[in-house]
Amino acid sequence: MGDRKIVRNCIYCDSDSYKKMFTYTYDYLTKVYKNVSQDYIKQIGWGPETSSTIVKCKKCGASYVRDVFPDFEQTKGNLSRLEDVGAGKVSIYKGSDVMIIHTILSLVHNNLPGRNIKFLDVGAGSGTLSNLARAMGIRDVFAFDPFTQCQEEYYKKYNYPGINFIRNRDEVSLHAPFDVVVMQAVFEHLLDPKEMLLSINEKMTKGGYFYLNNPIPNFGKEIDELKQAKTIVKKDRIGHYHPGHINFLNSILFKKLLQETGFEVLSLTAKKAVPFSRGMMRQYFRSNIIETARMLLNVSGAPYTRYVFIVRKMK
Repeated sequence: MGDRKIVRNCIYCDSDSYKKMFTYTYDYLTKVYKNVSQDYIKQIGWGPETSSTIVKCKKCGASYVRDVFPDFEQTKGNLSRLEDVGAGKVSIYKGSDVMIIHTILSLVHNNLPGRNIKFLDVGAGSGTLSNLARAMGIRDVFAFDPFTQCQEEYYKKYNYPGINFIRNRDEVSLHAPFDVVVMQAVFEHLLDPKEMLLSINEKMTKGGYFYLNNPIPNFGKEIDELKQAKTIVKKDRIGHYHPGHINFLNSILFKKLLQETGFEVLSLTAKKAVPFSRGMMRQYFRSNIIETARMLLNVSGAPYTRYVFIVRKMK
């Protein structure tokens, strides 16, 4: 098991001075955390001697998992999802997904006019955002995910025609530069987040737009809950704590990391409701109140659920 362990310095400042916050153990995965099966725990090789620890950097305050076992994520990519999953199991996009893609496309059309947009979905999973991009008229859509269970055959059978599915990271460079990149619920899984952000920036058009998000840790309260928890299920507030989530940056450090890797951080704005549609006024006020509150919380550094950013590659 030790051969597969990777010990990391701070994901923001590269310091190796840290304070231990919480340790994942075999007992935690088998007795407390109920979101993975016992068969999967065996497949990834976790045993009674295995542990993985969330730490807080003493220099910059970044929180991250120091001793990482990549197999926790990578093993999923070996469990091919080729069977007939049925319509009920195919991923469905949310209204917020539509708003994000609409907003980015508006930014591109206004600031990079006359362009045949190239769209890259990093950590695409089953292809929710890639499907939306194709449905909204983007011709060149590339879905990259080296670890998803959804293979190319799955994409061809269940997703919008014309999506280019990529498993090999080196192949992404062959299709660069991209005008739009999206990375939803991926940052917390990245082994080297700074390197990935630099790589994405390098593969983007100057002035291109990048959407990403990042879960918000509230360690002062959640770590105490973790230590005392007897059972944790997916819907719980602390259900996102497992060895596959290895990066936990607060909004200030997350924003700084984006800026230091070559991005200009923009405010997130909501697209307006369709004029004269049913419930237009209610939707208009609700969406704008929510997005305004989230923008203010992002700026202030106060957590709500997940930090959401649209950024632009600096010219």
